[in-house]
Amino acid sequence: DSALKTADAGYLTRRLVDVAHDMIVWEEDCHTQDGLKIIKDKNDSERFKEKIKGRFLLKPIVNNGKLIVDKDKVIDDNLLSILEKEKVEEVVIRSPLTCQSPHGVCQKCYGVDLSNNQIVSIGAPVGVIAAQSIGEPGTQLTMRVRHFGGIVISDVTQGLPRVEELFEARTPKIVSPISEISGKVSIKEDREKESYYVKITSVNTDGTTKDEEFIIPLGQKLKVKDGQLVAAGTPLAEGGLNINDVVAIRGIKEAQIYLLEEIQKVYRSQGITIHDKHFETIIKKMSDKVIIEDEGDTEFIKNEIVSRIRFREENKKVLAQGGQPAIGKVTILGISKAASFSDSWLSSASFEQTTNALSSAAIKGQIDYLLGLKENVIIGRLIPTNKELVEKYYRKFLDQYGNNQPTNKKQEEEKA
Repeated sequence: DSALKTADAGYLTRRLVDVAHDMIVWEEDCHTQDGLKIIKDKNDSERFKEKIKGRFLLKPIVNNGKLIVDKDKVIDDNLLSILEKEKVEEVVIRSPLTCQSPHGVCQKCYGVDLSNNQIVSIGAPVGVIAAQSIGEPGTQLTMRVRHFGGIVISDVTQGLPRVEELFEARTPKIVSPISEISGKVSIKEDREKESYYVKITSVNTDGTTKDEEFIIPLGQKLKVKDGQLVAAGTPLAEGGLNINDVVAIRGIKEAQIYLLEEIQKVYRSQGITIHDKHFETIIKKMSDKVIIEDEGDTEFIKNEIVSRIRFREENKKVLAQGGQPAIGKVTILGISKAASFSDSWLSSASFEQTTNALSSAAIKGQIDYLLGLKENVIIGRLIPTNKELVEKYYRKFLDQYGNNQPTNKKQEEEKA
């Protein structure tokens, strides 16, 4: 079992590195207005401290009309004790999940480097660090699948297989249905068919009603009671959630937080502590792709999967020419799929399905801007892990993308 475990944990690490190797600290501040709201749990105040330590504040902390801490401050031990004294229950922090940096992540959204307790330096390869921090303790996780008696629920995936299931965004073996509407629950039990009939009824403003029905096996424990009022997105029974349903009903941010909490649950159950920001860095890469629903006047094809930055830039270009922008929906991809749909064809070709990656890049005439670690290693160029190289590579990328001024005289003369 332990030999298998090492191989599985090693393969997980490899996939994590492949998806996140281009998560590098590219700039100081992305000026995002979005962050994560962290609320203190009465039963677990240590977890609250763990989550917010070493992060930048997005919003100032005000208690009873008094300003305690201004925004853009790093939460250190000193600040933590002030927050505890003032009995602060919630804070809004910057996070890699909400970073608006066109590539990688910015210093303020990442916060403090856990290896030296200083603000993370530009060029820090936070993606590879996250991948190794998650993969290395993977060998300590159990491989087992717990077996239960009962009619339906025979096993619950735990340990490394559960972590893999979440990172690969697979549908769990035992799925809990999610209510798509807010309303009142009514439950009927059918002993013959060994199932519950769960019906949710919502009343619209014009007095009309809308029903939603679910059939849930008797072996699955219900999480709702008869007559209970539920909000849209409430899980109705025990079991994992289908991540695509969570995205569709609750939105991308809730889906990201669900993934984060579920993966943390597995590691914490084994007594392994890993900082949230490592998981956030990987989840950010899993959720930075867009599925094209309507191509408009862009070069995209319907149902094509593209990165958010490519989607944004292409739309910007089309709008400037007075055309129709593309419409797409943000999606969460598993790490293997996300690595295969990388903007860098060198990176995806060196991962898996090489022939596929190369032929599709050749058909599209794809350009590799060489921003990640892998593609630079492959061509024997220095990797961008210090400020000078990051600025040099990034500037070149921005010049070619056309949303920055030329950076040297020769280019300016050529442009003139």
